[in-house]
Amino acid sequence: GVAQIVKSTKGAIGYVDLPDAKASGLTFAAVKNQAGKYIIPSSESAQAAGDGIEPKDDLTFVSVNAKGDATYPITAPTWCMAYVKQTDHAKAEALKTYFKFMVTDGQKLIPTIDFAPLPKTLQDKAVAQIEKIQVPS
Repeated sequence: GVAQIVKSTKGAIGYVDLPDAKASGLTFAAVKNQAGKYIIPSSESAQAAGDGIEPKDDLTFVSVNAKGDATYPITAPTWCMAYVKQTDHAKAEALKTYFKFMVTDGQKLIPTIDFAPLPKTLQDKAVAQIEKIQVPS
């Protein structure tokens, strides 16, 4: 909706994620990053922003205005959450399998939809968190 409003309003400026901007045919700008370089949004420039993050123990982090020459300064993560204590064996197994795929092999697919893969350090920490999900007998 936001992309369509921006596109149909003369002189409008807005913020939508890159896939929506591309799908809506919006023009987007290079934005000056912390290193003073103007960077175009892309999967690569968003991934560069993720390379320098320092996640907290709960894996939350801020990637806005990240350090680095190639970083796009306006990025936002997508979060997935689950209860550690699960009550259904089959659902718990499926959840763990799905989450593991998302943070490992599924990362190879992410650039095809203009999102940024997780940095390896964050992937490893995410897998460790997924292992904490309890599968009841």
